Amino acid sequence: MEIAGLQGEIVVVDNGSTDRSVEVAESLGARVVTESVPGYGAALRRGFNAARAEYIIMADADDSYDFRGLGPFVEKLNEGYDLVMGSRLKGTIEPDAMPWSHRYIGTPVLTWILNRLHGAGISDTNCGMRGFRKSAMERMDLRTTGMELASEMIIRSAKADLKITEVPIEFSRDGRSRAPHLRSFRDGWRHLAYMVSMAPENVFIKPGFVIAALGLIASIILLIFGRIDMGSFSVSNNTMIIAIMMVIVGVHLVYIGIYSQLFIFNRGFVDESSGTTRLLKISKLEVGVTGGFIILLVALVGFAFVATEWIGSGLGNLDLVYQ
Repeated sequence: MEIAGLQGEIVVVDNGSTDRSVEVAESLGARVVTESVPGYGAALRRGFNAARAEYIIMADADDSYDFRGLGPFVEKLNEGYDLVMGSRLKGTIEPDAMPWSHRYIGTPVLTWILNRLHGAGISDTNCGMRGFRKSAMERMDLRTTGMELASEMIIRSAKADLKITEVPIEFSRDGRSRAPHLRSFRDGWRHLAYMVSMAPENVFIKPGFVIAALGLIASIILLIFGRIDMGSFSVSNNTMIIAIMMVIVGVHLVYIGIYSQLFIFNRGFVDESSGTTRLLKISKLEVGVTGGFIILLVALVGFAFVATEWIGSGLGNLDLVYQ
């Protein structure tokens, strides 16, 4: 096959086909490889590994993507980009080619979340037509086997500081005679879960620190000044309870984020970074025991102080006010 002045090949992955797809593909000159592990991601990874050229351009074999439009992908790769995303939303979508819920809700929402968490800067995270260098694929180190591979490819490219761009494409109606394997809620949830799990710092650690810090500051202010009257509005003991709950929730979020970060690092989903290195150093038994002991001492001092005030008040209503 000759496109944009380059020699190429067509690789088709057989992932449990029961029709004549393999026979037809081979009769037309395509190279067919087989993947026994079921799943969108498993099939694509098999095709990527089987490809022999430096440039790889992928697309679903359901007539929705036009393989004659590979020129812009090759041009961008020639310009030095590592990953070239197709964008249906910036291109042309044939009527009834994409359900309205996918076009106006699912894809934009997932794309916004991915960009916010991982800084990819793309417009269509679910587009199935994309091109990349085989050397870039090795740096992506793809692991997933399901539909979430579409998100994994973008996230890992962003984390590896690969050069990402996108080109508008034409998107047509699915040409298959049977219903697609895609399940909107199930596969959308897998995408979302993967995006969140790969960003524990932004999802858990930073928000946890903010919540805990606000709760701690509020608690200290109330301990020092007691009830604070602001016209018809005042804050005192009830606010203290909420502030303490904020501290507890915030600390738990931070710990969830820390252990999530260590989990994805140990599973090989992210490379070691300065942040992960620091987490590995502090996530040791002796550090946890020491930190817990310090927190326990502070809590005991606070409990002793409050208990003393309560006993001094005759075990009545406790309302600490220092004015």
